[in-house]
Amino acid sequence: MERTDGKPVTGAWGTILSAEEWCELVEELDSRKQSGTGRKKGTTVTKRLLTGIARCAKCGAALSSGVYQKGTVSHEKYGYHYYCRAADGGCGSLSRSGPPVEDHVENQLLDRLRQQLIEAGSSATEVPELTAARQTLRQIEADKAEARQLRADDLLSLAEFAREIRRLEEKEQAVREEAAVLSTAPRPSKSTLARVIREWESCTTDMKRREMERAIDTVISKPAGKGGAQRGAFRPDLIEIVWKC
Repeated sequence: MERTDGKPVTGAWGTILSAEEWCELVEELDSRKQSGTGRKKGTTVTKRLLTGIARCAKCGAALSSGVYQKGTVSHEKYGYHYYCRAADGGCGSLSRSGPPVEDHVENQLLDRLRQQLIEAGSSATEVPELTAARQTLRQIEADKAEARQLRADDLLSLAEFAREIRRLEEKEQAVREEAAVLSTAPRPSKSTLARVIREWESCTTDMKRREMERAIDTVISKPAGKGGAQRGAFRPDLIEIVWKC
């Protein structure tokens, strides 16, 4: 229940839900009564773009979404936010306004898709990550040859030589495994990339989420640290996108 100024009516007894949790529950129940808002009537289909994708950098928990309290500046400006929910096992110490984070992630994804479209239209069909992995393998071979020469010239002790060769071989194995995954990873066709970029703005939330899940492993939200961020200012440096292959 709310007063005429939009603030919730609170009683003198012990609370079961906080005002924020109550707003979230009301939004959940209201959304099930409606259609055409990214969630079908009577279902619990995810309606927020980054639910299940965004995570807290401090504790690793998946971020939940909630509605700002009505009547507040944050509610008027942003409507909803992502936060680390203690009730779900998170640390409960992180919150980010939803729309700015979503806009940033969408723009980064579209930039990446545009770059992939350029690469798909060029003569070089190999993905940059695979090219880099192969260059790393060539460098490892050169480093192993150098270590053998240093040992032959008695500039490395037997123990130092053994440690260096073992280190290089472990690195080589890891890079070879990465290259094997990259070489077999499915890549979207040029026509698919062009279509997604062209039709992005008209896509539903569910459609955008599917494209994000193909390209993004997780979106990490970092704490602002001492002093925090300036009020109302979005800081892209606090958002890290972990891309899939």
